[in-house]
Amino acid sequence: MADKFDLIIETALKRYQGINFLIGDRVKVIEKFFNSDWAKNQPELKLERIKGLIESGDNIRVSAVKAIRPATAQSGHFQDVDGWYVDIVREAAPGLMMSNEVYTLPDFLLELQDDGINLAGDTPDSQKRDDNSNIKPEVVKVDDAAELMTKQTRCEHPAKEMPGDNVDISLVPAGKSYTGKYLEG
Repeated sequence: MADKFDLIIETALKRYQGINFLIGDRVKVIEKFFNSDWAKNQPELKLERIKGLIESGDNIRVSAVKAIRPATAQSGHFQDVDGWYVDIVREAAPGLMMSNEVYTLPDFLLELQDDGINLAGDTPDSQKRDDNSNIKPEVVKVDDAAELMTKQTRCEHPAKEMPGDNVDISLVPAGKSYTGKYLEG
């Protein structure tokens, strides 16, 4: 139990130990994203796809956080990281991350969407569907044509509807068999 608690605490504290983003966080790009120096140096196709991601209205989630420089085992201040790359993905449906659309952006171009204790965040309107459940059930009317035989219980026998009452099993010859005795007790 203590291991689970430690993991929760460590994950919560990571946000304050260097980077503001954790995997699964909901983010959005800053307003001046397309005017930034970083965006001006990117291929036009990448910017078009990021623009499509933004305009889709779907949630954008963090899928990975990486240091700009690789971690080293040297002593000194080489291990101090002052820049981060954040991989973002489109959340096509609640919990469905589209891993074929991963974009890596510097952390300073993203804003954290603080959802508080609501980890899922707001579900976009495009992912909601109208409730079409029938609150007031109605009796289904069936026009039974002779060739359809929708009310049948057997093929062409005379009794085509099930009786609404219980049948006294003692009057039926099979009711005196082993199964009939079993059903009594």
